[in-house]
Amino acid sequence: MEKISSIHYGSLGKRTFGYILDLLFIIILIIPTYLPTVEGYVDYGFHIPQKLKEVKEIQVDSGLFFDDSKIDEEPLSEVNYISAEKLTDENGYFTYDSHMIFLTMLYNFYFNYLDEISSYDVIFDTKPSERELNEWFYKNVCNIDNEEYPNFKAFYIINNDKYSSPLSFNDKGEVISSNIGIYDEVIYNGVTYKKDSSKEFSANENQAYIRAYLRIFADTEAYPGSYHQACFYLRETDRYHEIYVELERIGRYVFYISLTIALLIYFIFIPLLSKNGETLSMRMMKLGLVNKEEYQIKKIQIFVKYLFISIEAFIGYFTLGLFYLIDYLLIIFSKHHTSLADLISVTRVIDTKNSVWFLNRETEEKLLNQVNERVSSHNKSDKNL
Repeated sequence: MEKISSIHYGSLGKRTFGYILDLLFIIILIIPTYLPTVEGYVDYGFHIPQKLKEVKEIQVDSGLFFDDSKIDEEPLSEVNYISAEKLTDENGYFTYDSHMIFLTMLYNFYFNYLDEISSYDVIFDTKPSERELNEWFYKNVCNIDNEEYPNFKAFYIINNDKYSSPLSFNDKGEVISSNIGIYDEVIYNGVTYKKDSSKEFSANENQAYIRAYLRIFADTEAYPGSYHQACFYLRETDRYHEIYVELERIGRYVFYISLTIALLIYFIFIPLLSKNGETLSMRMMKLGLVNKEEYQIKKIQIFVKYLFISIEAFIGYFTLGLFYLIDYLLIIFSKHHTSLADLISVTRVIDTKNSVWFLNRETEEKLLNQVNERVSSHNKSDKNL
């Protein structure tokens, strides 16, 4: 049968740019679907708020974090790091006790907390004696007799007995005595900061001196006994690690659900609602779908094509886009830039701006017959004249 349709297949350039746009639209859709997924279905199955609360409780118990909940909020609604704000007075100045507060916090973690949860194995191969613990704390946290890091000089041992407990506490957890002295000058990264007792601690010189102490413990990488290292050890403890791993697992499940929702919206619902099975990117690129005979595509073909693409995209996440790469190579070297999804759904991607096609063969035949009849009638009229 003579055809009056005119089909122009989608160019490789348009198909390529469409793939890129598809990826961007999927990422955009994942963002708004992620939080509703967490707050909706997932919470009922995995109890995320409960697990987050358990993590916060462990963090606060360790002494490395503090409960910063507002008065009218539930306790542990917000847990944060021990920050500079917690070590300053009402005017925002560091006090002379700030560095000792930080040291006390670290001591509570390494000695009291790790002992309480029997997690010394995150640091030692075997359970250490009290002497070994004290020696490790003095050397790695207080930087006393630590030749490996000569740029740090902060404390000294008052009675020269490095095996005695660095700090002693009362029943309220307050420091009542210390076996660690504080230098009137502290060396940090080769720079010496001096304490001037003749001035208020709010003076610039004394603020720099106290800050140098705090930076020794608070630096994230430079010092092995720092606050950062203590937080790392906390994550390695059994109590924290089990919940942390569980939350990571839940986080992956949440992403999988969000990705599935985004794929269903973009590759199933949107094409099924469109006339020619277009995604948003195809509509922007003036691309559409027809069947193998180059007629209007059916809904079942749209569903099959984009269901395969959705599965392909989901698996592609785990294979670093390997399926997409294989599919794209097929588009490059096939006759009409046909993808695997097109082969399975028996569809073709066309340039809708420059193409003319019909609903089915019958529609085209009907129109062709009408055209032929008009041409024949016109010819007869010409002969009669």
